[in-house]
Amino acid sequence: MNREQAIAQVTALFGDGGVSVLSAAQLPSWEIAFSVLSDAGLEVEDDGDRIAGERLLERIRDGFARQGLLRQAIAMTRGILRSRVSRLGEDHPASLVELGALGALADRAGRGDEALEMLEKAFEGLRTSGQFAAAVVAGNLGVARQKRGDADGAGEAFALGYAIRKAVAPESAALVASQLAEIRLQQGMRDEAIELMQESYALYRAQLGPTHPRVVTRAQHLAKLLDGMRRYLKSEPLYRDLHAAAEASGSAEAIAEAGFELGASLMRVRLEQEGIRHIERAVEATRRMGDHPALPHRLSLWAQIQLQRGRQAEAEGYLLEALEVEKRLFGENSPEVAVRTAAIGHLYAQQGRHGEAMGWLDPAVSLLRSTRGDKDNATRTAVGYLLDLLDVEIGKAEARHDRQLARDLLGHALEMSSAVLGKGDVRTNRIRDKLGL
Repeated sequence: MNREQAIAQVTALFGDGGVSVLSAAQLPSWEIAFSVLSDAGLEVEDDGDRIAGERLLERIRDGFARQGLLRQAIAMTRGILRSRVSRLGEDHPASLVELGALGALADRAGRGDEALEMLEKAFEGLRTSGQFAAAVVAGNLGVARQKRGDADGAGEAFALGYAIRKAVAPESAALVASQLAEIRLQQGMRDEAIELMQESYALYRAQLGPTHPRVVTRAQHLAKLLDGMRRYLKSEPLYRDLHAAAEASGSAEAIAEAGFELGASLMRVRLEQEGIRHIERAVEATRRMGDHPALPHRLSLWAQIQLQRGRQAEAEGYLLEALEVEKRLFGENSPEVAVRTAAIGHLYAQQGRHGEAMGWLDPAVSLLRSTRGDKDNATRTAVGYLLDLLDVEIGKAEARHDRQLARDLLGHALEMSSAVLGKGDVRTNRIRDKLGL
């Protein structure tokens, strides 16, 4: 049909020719309203309970909504609803579907209470119908409830929408599966959440391809959750997808990050040689970027790998390199530098280089206590390293019968242990016993 015929179909829906709809939309004419439609968009026919004029209004509404013009979209939806209710009654499923659409738009426009009331009414009328439209309304209601902190109510709506989509259009379940997974995570139902997220990811991947930004974002989130649950065999294929997506992007930074994450994942599933190759390439690529914030962490893991391979000198070099980068990035007296200093001191202690270790661990503990505080985990870890070292040195002093040195070392150990680990700690009590306190 041409535009004149299409406009005639719409104006015939209303006794006033749709003037009130245009007024609510702040539009001067139906010609302007129809400008959001292409000629192909004018080709509509009656479709069951939806007559041609209403279907045209639906398309106009959707065009305005895509442009973010919510006032106009809401006005068109109210017009559709008025026409449909007058023909079919307000409790007819087709009317309730449009009421749900109006509620969803009102929610986007910030009309919270009004939107929720409309969505609830539409949901109650449609929930037992099993129609696809009921799934759409359920999804919009779930979003509205979630915004208002009603996780259980959102979960109820998402679950119904998910069940309907699985029954009548399983290929459309990707978004609601992801939404329901988020609620299940909040409710502590991690196993169900993971299954839903894997389903959502698989659907999006099949529909959009592994390099699509929406797919990449979901893969990143899912991979981290699986890692947190130690399901490394399930997360490893996701890291391969992420690496492929990064390579397709052509971004050197993205490729380095994804390569490093893939390498670490491969190491966790005992594919050491492949993992080492990826990590080494990622470290070299990150180095070429200068003092990149991720370089110290990547150098640290690379150092750990060298230690596992018995290459202690190389590991030391990488840790010292990481320290220098952190000094330039964060400053000499930063907590990042303190943590790295403690790690280097611990490495020296493990190698039996106790004098050097003390020279690193003592200042590291002091800096951590002043920057992060005595209760911080990094401080407690560094104090543990230093206490282990002091314990060895106290034993040596006692073996030489150097009581004064032993007592001085014990006093230093007690001060740290009491302040950081607490007076009830086993180590603190053991030091107090040695001092006769």
